[in-house]
Amino acid sequence: MAGLIQIDVDAGGVVRSLMAIQSRARHLSMAVVAEELLGAVDDVFQAEGAVPGGMKWDPLKASTIRRHPRRAGRPILQATGRTANFQPKTFPLGAEVRSPSQSAGFHVTGTSRMARRDMTAIDFPGTLDNIGFRILEDLGR
Repeated sequence: MAGLIQIDVDAGGVVRSLMAIQSRARHLSMAVVAEELLGAVDDVFQAEGAVPGGMKWDPLKASTIRRHPRRAGRPILQATGRTANFQPKTFPLGAEVRSPSQSAGFHVTGTSRMARRDMTAIDFPGTLDNIGFRILEDLGR
């Protein structure tokens, strides 16, 4: 047939590049998520809960200060460093941060004898923005 035009495109190189970016993004993104979560939790501790979307933690009760005088005047939940010492962990499709303190969960929910001091009440919109920006920045390198 006269006038028939055929165009062949080998997109193998493009596909391989995209697959490499995808693989790199998956690895980078979980490390970035873990780093940003650590930073967000640290912000909560530094502000004693007063971050966007959070609530300022109640001050220590007088009875707590009498039992633990070294905690007076110190940042709440930071006297020993155990509760605030969150550790990151990454998975192929996720990331988490955890406190090694066995009492951390009780602080998050509160109890009949313990005020609620939720160190997991992070600024989610701000943290998600930071994660997105970091991933895009890392992919651009």
